[in-house]
Amino acid sequence: MEDLFHHTAIGSRSFVPNLSLRILAIWSFERVVKTLSKDRQSIFSQYGDTSVGLYIGDKVVPSSVANVVIEALVKRLRESGMPRSLGVQLCGDGRNSDYTSGVMIDTKPGLPRSSTLNSNFDSFLIETIKEDNAVSRPSNSTAPKLAKRAECRTIQVKSGDGCGDLAERCGIKAADFTKYNSQTKNLCSTLIDGQHVCCSSGDLPDFRPKPKPDGSCATYTVESGDFCNKIAAANSLKVEDIESFNKNTWGWSGCKLLFDKAVICLSKGDPPMPNPIANAECGPQTPGTKKSENGKDLADLNPCPLNACCNIWGQCGVTADFCKNTTLGAPGTAKPGTNGCISNCGTDVVNNKSPPSSFMSVGYFEAWNQDRPCLWMDVSELEKRSELTHVHFSFARLTDSFEVDVSHVSYQFNKFKKLKGPKHILAFGGWVDSTHPTKYHILRNAVKMENRLQVAKNIAAFIKKHDLDGVDIDWEYPGAPDIPDIPDIPKADEEDGKNYLGLLTLLKGQPGGLSLFIAAPASFWYLKPYPTNNIAKVVDYIIYMTYDLHGQWDYDNKWASPGCPKGNCLRSHVNLTETMGALAMITKAGVPSTKVIVGVTSYGRSFKMAKKGCGVCTGESGYISNAEIENIANKQVTWWIDESDSDILVYNDTEWVAYMSDSTKKRRISKYQGLNFGGVTDWAVYLQKFGKLEDSNLIEIIDKDGKCKWKTKDGFICLDKAVIESDMNP
Repeated sequence: MEDLFHHTAIGSRSFVPNLSLRILAIWSFERVVKTLSKDRQSIFSQYGDTSVGLYIGDKVVPSSVANVVIEALVKRLRESGMPRSLGVQLCGDGRNSDYTSGVMIDTKPGLPRSSTLNSNFDSFLIETIKEDNAVSRPSNSTAPKLAKRAECRTIQVKSGDGCGDLAERCGIKAADFTKYNSQTKNLCSTLIDGQHVCCSSGDLPDFRPKPKPDGSCATYTVESGDFCNKIAAANSLKVEDIESFNKNTWGWSGCKLLFDKAVICLSKGDPPMPNPIANAECGPQTPGTKKSENGKDLADLNPCPLNACCNIWGQCGVTADFCKNTTLGAPGTAKPGTNGCISNCGTDVVNNKSPPSSFMSVGYFEAWNQDRPCLWMDVSELEKRSELTHVHFSFARLTDSFEVDVSHVSYQFNKFKKLKGPKHILAFGGWVDSTHPTKYHILRNAVKMENRLQVAKNIAAFIKKHDLDGVDIDWEYPGAPDIPDIPDIPKADEEDGKNYLGLLTLLKGQPGGLSLFIAAPASFWYLKPYPTNNIAKVVDYIIYMTYDLHGQWDYDNKWASPGCPKGNCLRSHVNLTETMGALAMITKAGVPSTKVIVGVTSYGRSFKMAKKGCGVCTGESGYISNAEIENIANKQVTWWIDESDSDILVYNDTEWVAYMSDSTKKRRISKYQGLNFGGVTDWAVYLQKFGKLEDSNLIEIIDKDGKCKWKTKDGFICLDKAVIESDMNP
């Protein structure tokens, strides 16, 4: 509570040295006053040659005296210096002795006039109360006077208060209450919870918060039930002031949309740090984040891996839901119904200003294809494929001792070495060698510090010995937080990505100048553990697997497909929209487009094909080759190209397949070339057509139950491993 402050300076204006010590004495006295019991009406204290006396009215709370009267005394001392004696009292219209308080300080050198001060203090105050004006004693002091009109004593409006309630709480008559608050028009009909009103004559104090010394704004934490009028009234502000102060406050969506516990500005100054969000992984609301000292924008704190988009809730992603900026003006805001992007926004391909020196066409050759009952290819057939610039022979293996092993595909490997035309690249890894319970550990161990140099030397020596051009590491996937449906494999090491980079660096540095490729997933979930930007500086190219974006593994997974909360939607595994999002992701991560070899496919992913046998040659659930699709498409089927820029085949009423026809693939390749990507890679070349090893009447029928019925001249039935040694091994 504050009221009219009157002071009397006693003696000449010869200021006392060590003013700070006097103020220290008063502050010490204040701490004592705050602890006084309510029935204590006077107190006397001595600190060095400084004596302080205090009177407290019966209805005055001691702590309020400390906050008001003593602070006023200190302010006066700081502004005007210290005379020998000084008195300050709280008085004014409408106050009786119960509501009056005062303090007197004496600083005469030597033993203070404690007895005089102590004996005269009560009469000093009593005289003041009776006269209801400032004490005036003869003095030659030139200490400055207070303002002609001081501030009134105030209380705050509580919910449900009317003017009568306020007058009663003030301890004054209703007419006096109206008089003291006449400066506010229509007060009684416009009362707001928290508003300050006068209980005595004088001006309403200025309760406007002041900026902090460091230049940051005065802050307020919004509570449930708050609204801007209420906050403004309690702080001598207008609603327009609050709107103005918070133009740059994080998450400020305007007075119409206040969020509980939001930290807002009530003065000019730099905006505060927002409250943390427990599960935030990017942006300023990530737990433990401190304000940047170098002026960095709050939105740029804690960027997402791969420079992915960060939304207002501190979540990372690469789809429009994360990447579209829908700000309402202030940072950290978004239009209703959106999650808004705060950093690294957008889904456009970047880092693609210059074209590659040449556009690559990579074909993967599955050396084990002859283990299938049909759809066989011999690697020598690729000599006729003049469009191929590189052939990746898949897959060589590493043993537990990190020796290179091709014994399981030796027949095709020996032919591969003699292949004329395209570059010869030896691929390691693949899904099986990366995830099989008896094999997954080899690649995980190969990248460890104690092993990686030996691994690099062994691979480089093998490449040189067989006169190959390079190596492709297809590890699926370093640092993966989960590998679906493989319970026997432990969680990956968080250091896998860094260790992988270490191996690649050593491999690229081996003598001989081999070409170095890696295969990388087009999924943010699996790509984010990769130090992609640094890997791109080491390898020559990245085989980017922009396929298998969807499949039967999506079922019952609400996160798998945007716009499909139940996880049971039909989605193309080569969806162009999602492919373009993936291309934006890897280029935003710092990889030049010229180093990205974009994936196209010669197979389809299907739904409802839950049992093996739908693809008579591939024999894998949810997976069917283009050659098999073409055979089905010659029957009575429904076929079209959908908005995903994929070919869709529906047969047997409920079998649904998404794939790339030759014309779609050609259109895609043209698009990727126009965006200055380094080339395309086709998985896999043997899946495109039935080869010369198979009779033209090999496939006869696929029945309505999805079970294949086919025969060869030797009478083999579906999914029996064919005896091909007589054809393949002279």
